[in-house]
Amino acid sequence: MSETTILRRMEARDIELVTQIQEATFEGRHGAATGFTGLQLTEELVRPWSRLWVIEEKGWVHGALIAWHVVDEIHLLNVAVAPGAQRRGLARRLVEGLLSYARDEGAVQIFLEVRVDNLPALALYEAFGFEVLNERKNYYGDGASAYEMRLAISQRPALTP
Repeated sequence: MSETTILRRMEARDIELVTQIQEATFEGRHGAATGFTGLQLTEELVRPWSRLWVIEEKGWVHGALIAWHVVDEIHLLNVAVAPGAQRRGLARRLVEGLLSYARDEGAVQIFLEVRVDNLPALALYEAFGFEVLNERKNYYGDGASAYEMRLAISQRPALTP
């Protein structure tokens, strides 16, 4: 990751780029759209429980994370990094940012669903200490199953460089 990489809150000006990243990341890989549309992102920006971040290098957005924060729980809805920017630690940095936010805001746990066949995402979440709670059969529109995963914030060990 570059010295010019920053994590910041998503703004309305980011919607078009984030929509393109969502399409490139999800639609082509699984044959069924599971990413957010521009309209959905616009709606998320104004929801009081939504938290959206982007990761930017040299003024260009390369990825985004979307989560909901309700009371003391966070639900990680989506992490997407542009295909040309993957395998550079950007998704890891987005999740680190979410975990930092969760600790600062007193959240006690984070939940997420991830496709059972998304091995890179599973490895990322497991590296942070997320544990599989159960499998949700036919969770996605294309019939794919998902793992429901959970991370207890109080039990999370400190990250090592």
